[in-house]
Amino acid sequence: TINPGIYSVFGGVNLATGTFSLSGNIPGVGNFSIAGTLPTAGNTASYTVTINGQTFTGVIQPSAQGQPNPPSGGGTGGGNSQLIQGGTLSNFVFTPDNDYNGDNPPIDAESGIAGAVGEGADGSESASIIISDIFLTNPVQTRTFAISIVVPDGEDLEVGTAYPLADANGRGVIIALTDSEGVEAVEGWSLTASTTGSATITALTDESITIEFTFSNVGPNSEITNNPATGTFNTSGTVVGNFATLP
Repeated sequence: TINPGIYSVFGGVNLATGTFSLSGNIPGVGNFSIAGTLPTAGNTASYTVTINGQTFTGVIQPSAQGQPNPPSGGGTGGGNSQLIQGGTLSNFVFTPDNDYNGDNPPIDAESGIAGAVGEGADGSESASIIISDIFLTNPVQTRTFAISIVVPDGEDLEVGTAYPLADANGRGVIIALTDSEGVEAVEGWSLTASTTGSATITALTDESITIEFTFSNVGPNSEITNNPATGTFNTSGTVVGNFATLP
């Protein structure tokens, strides 16, 4: 029996091919691994979970909201893409209204941090940090708190600029809190007509990126089919994403 919980995992991803793998250990059960490919350019990808002698497979649908175009170049030329692996969350504030029916808080300082900074295939630049927890239930459950800043071709990401909410052309910042079962998003909150806020890159070095964010009235995500989410929340904080050293 696998008890619901949060377990540490270690792994990596190849930005050029989209292949990824991670592994960990569940006390009393043993080692587990997850491997597969990530969706790119709107294409569905797949994954395999192996645990306790059993194998489960599934597909990964392209995200409709909250994810920018994948950085190009694999971290070595053809762009300035850098993979984020680990980091810190600080000064995190999460204030839901009385109708909010999700977990409070949805993430904390122990949640995993990943993402990427770089140039997409369409020339746009993006900085995406995803704070997440994996719950090894059946099916596997994940919770992601994603913040993405995107600027169009011809514009560079700048330190100190407060990026507003994404406009009709996609320039700006998107926030998305999503609960998934397997690969299907089942509940989530994101930008609505009443949402306000911004995100600012306060530091960008060879080792890390720091983003400060503040949002109000983040509401149910209309792009999730039969979304049971209710209520809104305000949130703010500072997240540091450490750049991984690619082989």
